[in-house]
Amino acid sequence: MDEVEIISSGEGFINIEDFEQKEKISLEDVNEVYNVCDKKSGITYSAKTLKENIEYSSQEDEEKIAKEVGVLSKLDHPTIQKFIGYSCINFDHKRRPVIINESIPDLTLKDVLDNERKGIKNPKWNATKKLINIFGIASAMLYLHSKNIPHCDLTPKNIHLDQNLFPHVCEIGYYTKFKNLKSVSSVSFHGIKNLPIYLAPEVLMSGKHTKAGDVYSFALIVYEIVTNEVPFKNIKSFQQLLNEMRIDSKKPPFKKPIHVVYFELINRCWMHNPEKRLTFKEIVNRLKNNKDFLTNDVDENEYRAYIRMIEEKT
Repeated sequence: MDEVEIISSGEGFINIEDFEQKEKISLEDVNEVYNVCDKKSGITYSAKTLKENIEYSSQEDEEKIAKEVGVLSKLDHPTIQKFIGYSCINFDHKRRPVIINESIPDLTLKDVLDNERKGIKNPKWNATKKLINIFGIASAMLYLHSKNIPHCDLTPKNIHLDQNLFPHVCEIGYYTKFKNLKSVSSVSFHGIKNLPIYLAPEVLMSGKHTKAGDVYSFALIVYEIVTNEVPFKNIKSFQQLLNEMRIDSKKPPFKKPIHVVYFELINRCWMHNPEKRLTFKEIVNRLKNNKDFLTNDVDENEYRAYIRMIEEKT
């Protein structure tokens, strides 16, 4: 247990004994998600635990995890799921990491979009809420990038919606992709089953996550919100996805006309050359100041009130 004890304390680390494991929420390929209760406060949180043991290859790796957990513990933004703590052992005292976050609603952006495609439309999901989601996600990403933290897995599934259909960005990859752990792959903590269609071409080819890669992922999410089409839905294999992105630089088609301002935003964010993509600072500036985003079906007062709420809390 000596190696475990080395990284069991410090900012962002928690004593697993301070929490009581409750019911299982979901089961993924390599993760289990539970509700847990803080024994002192009685507050319920969400805990994701790895199902397999890990081995730290060096003390340097342990120190790297400690640093990353410390950074994450300081994050505070209204559209980012709050990180509560990290334990390198689980409730059975096995060497299986546990990440505890604030509990948020189960409803995801993917759920809302999937239902809309099935003809099951949420009555609250309208043009205003769509623009609010686009701004809220961009605001969260601007905050993360200002801390030099890439998300690494920005998809509709990892954006949860509260009772107002306001977005909360979850599954920040900075602390779930610890490098050089002998028995854990770089994506295993996310339990990815489907094709990584939201990853930028250069990320697919190199495996290295970047801020520009997050911008590309954001472009696909905006495309999906605006068009209600699943990007690359006809691609059946990873190799096909890689070939079409690398060789043909393909992008999802626009089957119906959309407002020019959204078309320009999407195109500037998914450019094949990462250096030519917008930054989230530029994206947020556009969303705040370009009145063309305020189409006839957008409630400007509601949208501006949301922006003020975000700015007052950051």
